[in-house]
Amino acid sequence: MTLPAGQTVAFVGVNGSGKSTCARLLAGLYEPRDGGTVRWDGVDVLDMDAESLQARVGCVLQDPVRFPFSAPANLTVSRGTLTEADPQRALDAARAPRAEHAVYEAVLRDNPRPDQITLISHRLASVVACDRVFVFDAGRITESGTHQELMGLDGEYASMFTLQAAGYRAGAEEAP
Repeated sequence: MTLPAGQTVAFVGVNGSGKSTCARLLAGLYEPRDGGTVRWDGVDVLDMDAESLQARVGCVLQDPVRFPFSAPANLTVSRGTLTEADPQRALDAARAPRAEHAVYEAVLRDNPRPDQITLISHRLASVVACDRVFVFDAGRITESGTHQELMGLDGEYASMFTLQAAGYRAGAEEAP
C-alpha cells in the first residue's frame, strides 16, 4: 500500500478485518512483526522518533487508544508532553469531540496539511469524502478506490454502504 501525503484515507471492513491494526501500524502505535515494514519516504518507522512519526498521521480510530495516564494527558498525548499536559488545551479537546460527526468533520476539513495523511476508520457515511477507501477482509485489502469507484464495483464496500444507509433511512422513517 502506498499513501501519498496530503490524502485522507479510510479503512473499512467488518470487525476483526485488520483496519484498526493497519491504522495503528501506520501511526506508530504498533510495531510491524513477522517481517513486515512500514516506511515513510523510504525510512523505516523503527528508525524514526515518535514525534516526527506522529506529526505525519492524523488518525480517527473506532476504538480509541486510552493510555494509562491522566485524562488531560490522554486528551493531549499527540501535542506536547504527557507530564506537562496543558489544562486549557485538554479542556478544549474534551469539548471539541462531543459529537462523533464533529470529530470526523474536524479531521477531514479543519487544517488539512499537505505533509500529513489522515486515516479514518468507522462509519461509512464519514468516508464518502475521503480521497481513497481501502476495504479490509481477514487482514488483506480486497478493494480500494474512491467512494464512487467502489460503489460502481458493486462489491463488498457497496454492500456495506448500502446496508448501513438503509439502517439510517429506516431509523428516520420510524422517528416521530
